[in-house]
This record gives sequence, structure tokens and C-alpha cells, in this order.
Amino acid sequence: MNVLIIYATYSGGTLLAAEAIQETLKKQSIDSQVKNVRDLTEEDVKNHSHFIFGSCTWFENKLEGQLHGGYADLIERIPTFTIGNKQCAVYGLGDNNMYAIHFCEAADHLKKFVEDHNGVVVTEPLKIDRFYFEQEENTKKLKDWAEQLPTLFTE
Repeated sequence: MNVLIIYATYSGGTLLAAEAIQETLKKQSIDSQVKNVRDLTEEDVKNHSHFIFGSCTWFENKLEGQLHGGYADLIERIPTFTIGNKQCAVYGLGDNNMYAIHFCEAADHLKKFVEDHNGVVVTEPLKIDRFYFEQEENTKKLKDWAEQLPTLFTE
């Protein structure tokens, strides 16, 4: 099993989350790589068996609660982008205090993005509230979630 952890970030939180997930997978002897969605290639998809997608929840295209714009850019760069029926997990970061109505909607949008591009989501998206404000606690939540992923991913 080799996992590609794809993230999109504006302030760095989603990258830190991706690195925490990678660290957890490494402890379970699972090969993984972290990559920004803006650098993702079709070759990356071909060379990995499983995927974890992450995004912050942001104000995009004059709408609150949206997926990071890097995912739209991916489809512009690679119009035929497909995950090819491979298994995936999704996480999102958000802020329930400032955006309660749209809390972590990017995670829901990302799940749909994965499904629309022929990925199989193996569990409900993880939604992390105010990552930087409670970074230690939120990193633990990410790691606990990541520890379970190998049992959900099948070869």
C-alpha cells in the first residue's frame, strides 16, 4: 500500500495536518507521500494505490464554505483527471466560531469531488475545527483518524 496525501492550504494548517497523517502512517509502516494539489500530476495518481485528500474551508468565488481553489485549478490543468476507482479518505479544516453555517463544508465538497472523479471514499470526512487554536488536540484527532485508515483501505 502506498498512500498519496494531497492537501490544499492558504495558511499552512492543512499541510501540517497532512504531515501529521503521514507521520502516523509511517509508524504503521505504510509508505506515504505528501503533495500540494497544485503540484499533482496524472503520474502521481497512477503511482499510488490510495489517497487522502485535505482542504481548508474558504471564501471562494464569492461564496463561503468552499473548497480550496487548487482543486478547481487541478481540473483546469488536467480536464480528464480521474482517481480510477481507488480508495480515498477526506479531511477538512474549518472554523465553527466564525463560519458556523458553513463549518467545514470543504470536507463535504471534497468528498463529492473525489466521488465525481471516480474515487471511492471509505469513511465519512474528518472535520477539524480551528486547527491552529487547538493545534495539539486537533493533531491528536488527525492521528487517531489516520491510525484507523489502514483497516479501511484494502489492497
